[in-house]
Amino acid sequence: MSIPKGRIFTDADREELDLLDDGHSMYAWRMEHLIDEKIAKGISEGRFTEEEAAEDLEAALRLSYALNNMDSYEKYVRSVKVLRRAEQNAAGCGVFWYRLGAALNYLGKIDEAKAAAERAVAEEPDYPWGWLLLGRICAHLGLRAEAWEAQKRGLELMPDDPEFLILGEDIERGANLAQMEYHLIDPEADKALREDALPSGELLEKIRSCHCILTDPEGLLAAKKALPLKDWTPAEPPDDPFCRGTFTFGKGEVEMVFRMNEPGFSHMPAWWLAGLARLLPSALEGFQNPLLVEVRQNRIVSIYPADGEGKPDQENAKHYDLSHISTDNSSQLRGEQDDVEYESGEKALLEKVEALNELSEYQRIIDLLEALPPEKRTWRLSGELARAYNNIAEPGDDERFERAIEILSASRSAAGSTFLWNYRMGYALYFLDRDGEALKFFETALQKKPGDEDAIERLEAARRGVTLPIFLKPFSERVKHAWERFSDEASIVMDLLREGRMVEANERAARIFHPVAMNWGFGLGLDENGRGILFFSPKGRLSEAFPLVYFADRMPEALKEEWSLQMGRGPEIHLGRGAFRSGIRPEELTLWVDQEDSGWRVSFYAESFRGISQDDAPAVFEDLGTMIEDAVGEAVSMRNVRGISILKARREAPGISLSELSKWFHEHVPNSRDFDMRALLEEKLQFWLKPDPEAKELYFDIGPGFTKCAAFMNEYRADETGDVDAMQRLGAAAGFFAFEFAPDEDAEARDESERRAIEDFRSAMAHFPEEAMIYGEAQSKERAYVEVILWDSRTFLNRAVEWLKSYPGIERALFRTWRRRAGNVVLKAPEEG
Repeated sequence: MSIPKGRIFTDADREELDLLDDGHSMYAWRMEHLIDEKIAKGISEGRFTEEEAAEDLEAALRLSYALNNMDSYEKYVRSVKVLRRAEQNAAGCGVFWYRLGAALNYLGKIDEAKAAAERAVAEEPDYPWGWLLLGRICAHLGLRAEAWEAQKRGLELMPDDPEFLILGEDIERGANLAQMEYHLIDPEADKALREDALPSGELLEKIRSCHCILTDPEGLLAAKKALPLKDWTPAEPPDDPFCRGTFTFGKGEVEMVFRMNEPGFSHMPAWWLAGLARLLPSALEGFQNPLLVEVRQNRIVSIYPADGEGKPDQENAKHYDLSHISTDNSSQLRGEQDDVEYESGEKALLEKVEALNELSEYQRIIDLLEALPPEKRTWRLSGELARAYNNIAEPGDDERFERAIEILSASRSAAGSTFLWNYRMGYALYFLDRDGEALKFFETALQKKPGDEDAIERLEAARRGVTLPIFLKPFSERVKHAWERFSDEASIVMDLLREGRMVEANERAARIFHPVAMNWGFGLGLDENGRGILFFSPKGRLSEAFPLVYFADRMPEALKEEWSLQMGRGPEIHLGRGAFRSGIRPEELTLWVDQEDSGWRVSFYAESFRGISQDDAPAVFEDLGTMIEDAVGEAVSMRNVRGISILKARREAPGISLSELSKWFHEHVPNSRDFDMRALLEEKLQFWLKPDPEAKELYFDIGPGFTKCAAFMNEYRADETGDVDAMQRLGAAAGFFAFEFAPDEDAEARDESERRAIEDFRSAMAHFPEEAMIYGEAQSKERAYVEVILWDSRTFLNRAVEWLKSYPGIERALFRTWRRRAGNVVLKAPEEG
């Protein structure tokens, strides 16, 4: 039957409400607000009373429809209350009983929901969705014959309907009610839900609403153990919809209210509740008279002090987003299949580790598992060791998170296809501010375990991080700290070098420089005058040369008396390189140098090449590249060498030896004698690209421009992230600003506005080299672009926002990292301009 017309809404009201649900898109929150607004207005105007509005069947059905489509426990509570007040007028209305049953279902009131579903099909047998709800509940209760009958009746009314076909599959596989309700009506949306492809917010809302259907007995015990409460009182929705208990802390006791039913509480992660139990006492100590703590399913925690009347003081309450409490909850034992085979003694150790985890004894786990011989540490135990390092580490405790990554990397071949391995790896990377790398592991983890709430939360946080990369330790701060540390220990390192203890000296210095130099090659030694040499190599990657030069330029003057710094390999560096990995000896090589494009190709021949296999080739090419860098200098090689070839036969034309290569470049390549990393970074690549008329993404619309590092742009256009991930690893962000101008400007005026804005921005920002560097620019018909590397992204982006406020010519400004799957950061919008 159609919804009966009542006396609350006018035809104009109905038309307005119907526009909020066109069959494809539904604006449930707006619908609720609009209905409440119209009812309140009608009451105030005296057209009907509050009681008449509550008993109006049409109003109740429209409002419950909106509420039932919000995937919120509290909205389902309201839906039941709304419907029950209109129940006396619901005779013959199957849709009423269906909506009541659906809402009761999500409150965990299964028996009442079943009674409502039975009433729905009795009152209106031709209303199909009553049969759907009844079929699901019967299937859950093990009433398979009744479930199949309900499915049959539904298909008779709705032939080939996906809802009823899926119900048949659910009955067949013995799905429980929460599993059957984890489902959306629209087939495309349902497919996205089951593949975790919905926006994270919508996905989590659906998961949390399903958590309130059935109690997880083990989860309930774990939750109560993790957060001990006195006087536990389960919810009795809809009249008493929230669970309650009393929390004891230093000053006394406080009431805790969990805005969910007991099934919802049973799905709150025990590790999160344990973290809450640790954090609450210190938070409560900050209140003179704390009265109430409220906890929501989305892990928002509110603390209310008492007002003068002993009631919760709304105005002075504090609200905490604790959705990202730093704890790795990935357990090896939980979720294991019963038929798993363990190594000798492995399961006993895992059980001991799990017991220690429940007590948050992470250091004891580390001591226990680190003491095992490596050959006794199975991949499962390695995973638990990494988990312990993840849990004991606080944000900023990089060494422990890096140790977790090191442990996990060693077990990649055995465990790399599992949920736990990927989740733990993503977790450690996330807390190292390496969001781009973490993103990939969380995505893989969700492929292995769809719907995992913690993985979804972390994935969403990583997505925010790659869009707006703000670092706990930005590169500028890391550089300052590294030089301060080395200044304090330089004399110790020098003494080790002079005593011939090269390995110890190198290890000590490498630990100091690791936060800034983890992507670079590093070595140290003494020159012929006994001064120390620090050697850093970008490993042939132009993108790494930019942070290297920034770092080198900030070497303290006091250190330069005893130390020099060399950027890149070169003939003057003698640091005991040792044998090459491939076994090739430089003296056996003959070389030919040929011009190619804007550089040169170096071809090598040696008798030993004849036995090279395909597996040997990578090491050979790497060593040959290193030999070129040693001979002519790394900067010269990066600028001029475009390729390396291995010859199977000697050429007829005479070649040169490796020792003669430097002289050859000096004679044939202008400026190669004095060319260094700083000169390399001054090289500009001018371009004029053909805009892609089909592309809607930024930077695909460009025409003229220049860049000092094409690698970022090339990776962005190819949807690759190697260089931008490497930059983020150091605490720096590579990206671009996009400026948009008044749409009514003609082409010539627009071009002039773009040029002037770029120049003005460059001039203004040139005063802040500690925070960022500009290395390229481009123009399109719609925008001006400025390429940047941010050494301190938070400070510089805030500075750019302030500059944009005072620059009226730019109507809209965006920042974006060189990452295709990241979003845009809006720095200025037209309404602000």
